[in-house]
Amino acid sequence: MRGTNENAADLCLFESLILIFPNCENTSAPQDLRELHRESPISAEKVVKLVNNLVPSLQEGDPFFVPTFLSTYRTFVTTLHVLGLLFMRYPYFHPHSVEHRQVKSSLCTFLHTWMDK
Repeated sequence: MRGTNENAADLCLFESLILIFPNCENTSAPQDLRELHRESPISAEKVVKLVNNLVPSLQEGDPFFVPTFLSTYRTFVTTLHVLGLLFMRYPYFHPHSVEHRQVKSSLCTFLHTWMDK
């Protein structure tokens, strides 16, 4: 079981992501995917913003956002919630769109990194 100090450190890292990336796209999610762990100090809207910034952070070459997110998200949300939010954010890709190919490639990179953790 994780100690209180580790949870506090995770909270600080997670909140740092929010402070560093205040302009994350603000999209809402259905209520069932916005629910967090009962004792979560992070709002559902902040989690949505963070998840929505995963792919753009990779596209911009940010070396810190994804590793920090992956090391802290379990304190606040479940893996299923993160996957659900990702699939809501990227529900489909146009087969002939260069931009969609780039997003799909970044999303696959994120998922591969996540699976290796």
